[in-house]
Amino acid sequence: MNIDFDSDWLDSSVISMKLRELPELTNHAVENSSGDVLIDRWIPGAPLLISFAFVDWEKPSNFYLFGRSKKLEELSGQPLNRIMLRDRRNLWYLRGVQGLGDSPMQVAERLKPIIAAMMPSHVWCVGESMGAYAAIMYGVLLNASRIVSFGALSTFSPSFALQYRDMRWYSIMEKLGENPISITTDLPTLVRQRGFVNPLHMVIGTSAGAQAPEDINLDVMHGQRFAGLPSVRYHYYPDGEHAVTAWLANHGQFDAILMHCLFDAPDPSSLAVLAGRNSVIDKSPVLAFKPDALALETAPISIVPKIGYSIHATTLGAPVLISFSEVDEVTGLPIDFVEERKHLQQIYGQPLNQIVLRDYQQTLLWGRSSTGLKIQDVVDNLRAIVDKMQAKGVICIGKGLGGFAALLIGSLVKADCISVFDPLSIWSPPLAKCWHDNRHQTILSSLDNKLVIQESIDLLPILQEFGGQIIIACSAYGKGQGYDVGSHCAVHAQRLGTLPNAKVFPFPVVDNLVSWMGEHQVLEQFLGESVFGRL
Repeated sequence: MNIDFDSDWLDSSVISMKLRELPELTNHAVENSSGDVLIDRWIPGAPLLISFAFVDWEKPSNFYLFGRSKKLEELSGQPLNRIMLRDRRNLWYLRGVQGLGDSPMQVAERLKPIIAAMMPSHVWCVGESMGAYAAIMYGVLLNASRIVSFGALSTFSPSFALQYRDMRWYSIMEKLGENPISITTDLPTLVRQRGFVNPLHMVIGTSAGAQAPEDINLDVMHGQRFAGLPSVRYHYYPDGEHAVTAWLANHGQFDAILMHCLFDAPDPSSLAVLAGRNSVIDKSPVLAFKPDALALETAPISIVPKIGYSIHATTLGAPVLISFSEVDEVTGLPIDFVEERKHLQQIYGQPLNQIVLRDYQQTLLWGRSSTGLKIQDVVDNLRAIVDKMQAKGVICIGKGLGGFAALLIGSLVKADCISVFDPLSIWSPPLAKCWHDNRHQTILSSLDNKLVIQESIDLLPILQEFGGQIIIACSAYGKGQGYDVGSHCAVHAQRLGTLPNAKVFPFPVVDNLVSWMGEHQVLEQFLGESVFGRL
């Protein structure tokens, strides 16, 4: 029934009596409700499902999941309590729920005594799009047993939306920005502030639409801003878009994913768990290399076939820049930052040594290869050279695949700072396919018969043990056309940005980030802050 939250509903002594008087809801009652809060008949001890309706621009939004939850009762054999909420003002529940409260905090505080009186076995918050954002926000405030979100935003920040060209609900953000909101609108921050550790299921369609087949849905980037939190669970659907439940319903999988998230039934999603959580890097040395015999000189020195490096400048006691070269996609020339190092020396008036690693077969990046090279060999060799230089500090730098190597090896070398441009954050072929990420497919397909990789390599858990600074520049815009087009580079940058010692700098560019930064005279300033501003 519709609830008028008068003073009686705020009196804990009479809430139980009022709950007992509630009739069982029907489809007709739900569809013809005039309020924004509905509570179904009370079943003591049954789980409580709190649902949050999505936006409707044409008419008042309908309450969410009533009929679907009835079906869940049949499938599970478990009756449910229900509280259904909607925000017909389409303000993402950030001004509360009419009739219940004018702010998220007030709504949560008024729900708590009702939930306590219901005595449910579990509290579940579920929502889609606008409702997904609310399900996470209110689920955290209520410390729900489980949260299930379909296509949620991670933040309601207009500046974030502008930076990443996510203009889908920018007008609402501007409208809300006219008056302060009582809590943070950045949901990953709220999760951390409240210490929320219960399961948070994020169901995401990764397709950006037919006009952008090689792009990624912006929802993936928002989802990755929760990466690293112990409670998050990802469920990806490569053919689904923002309205992922439409795809789920059309393909008969909506009930299945709800049964999994709420009742622990088998997971039907294509890639339920982010690969690489238990990454293994083989560190056993296999090369006979004696760094004490190495002279500091500028000539290229090969340490194994197809793996080489060169040393530039040999000022004892100066910082050393270790750059991981990658071929520029436009010019075909290597990006190794040698010229930039020379300019930095002139600008800052300080010497700067450099080691350039050139991994011609890209075997170094993934931790192990059929050539016999092991990551620990590279780490030990680099540390020996750095020690011989008596380096004041170590900065690792790279772009793209070179950025992946800079992060991986830089963390093991224990660099002071790692500065990267559009890096990968995880190497996982299934995940790349699921995310429609074909950028490195030519290189990777050529390595299929050479690599000996049994597991994915996820940099996130590896970098959690890294104590230095991580500076990330990323291309913030996707290539294709459409409402939901996101940037693969931004997705990886936001994953890495969840690390406490990482900072992300987005730039308004689709690709060729290093060239763009050079043309706009921000590259050397960016590098200078990484090299000389953090030692």
